[in-house]
Amino acid sequence: MYPYELIFGITLYEVSILIGLIIGSIVFYQLLKTQSIPKKVLNTYFGVILIAVAFGFIFAVLVQSFWDYLKSGTFRLSGATYLGGFIGGSIVFGVLYKIKETNDLKAYRTKVINAFIPSLLISHFFGRIGCFLEGCCYGKETTFFLAVKFPHLDHPVHPTQLYEACVLLILFICSLIIYRRQKNNLVLYLFGYGISRFIFEFLRGDDRGQFILSLSSSQILSMILIIWGIYLVIKQNILKTFTL
Repeated sequence: MYPYELIFGITLYEVSILIGLIIGSIVFYQLLKTQSIPKKVLNTYFGVILIAVAFGFIFAVLVQSFWDYLKSGTFRLSGATYLGGFIGGSIVFGVLYKIKETNDLKAYRTKVINAFIPSLLISHFFGRIGCFLEGCCYGKETTFFLAVKFPHLDHPVHPTQLYEACVLLILFICSLIIYRRQKNNLVLYLFGYGISRFIFEFLRGDDRGQFILSLSSSQILSMILIIWGIYLVIKQNILKTFTL
């Protein structure tokens, strides 16, 4: 339950991330196998998503470095924030999609995104397990019966990594159900993860920083997800009704 080196500087955190990426990729592939998507279209989407994910990792580091700069006044590349990576990667995906957009890509867009959400959730689940094994992203001091004592802390804390992992696993199961019913998985993700992450931030014990209205950077980014979800609901339901 701590980042002891396994081999070549690799810890259980990196192993968990790798497992998450592998399982997420398998889930994505298996879900898309159930759809009749032309190979050319599928390859295009795989390429766009791969580039978006790569940029997502870059954005995750840059956003965290930016928040650290606001706190310390010194800019240096350090750490990463998942929400910054997700939002940044989503923007890159949207831009690349618009550049390559064709009628075929548009026809299968919803199916691809709906298949990607479960893979993202299960990958993130293993990522949070990795955070628990690393001892980072821990919660506030507590006497709660689920409290955990990490070796580098002198008091028991909320295992917020495991709390979030449980929510991610529940959302993953729900996303599979929604996928089979051919509903919008993205809305589930934006509301489910956005709201839960906003709440869990109140339990975090590591330095979160205080920005707008004493909210942490992750809470601000969580609000963006929630607003995005509200926009999609309005667009898909209310506005659609008015255009009939």
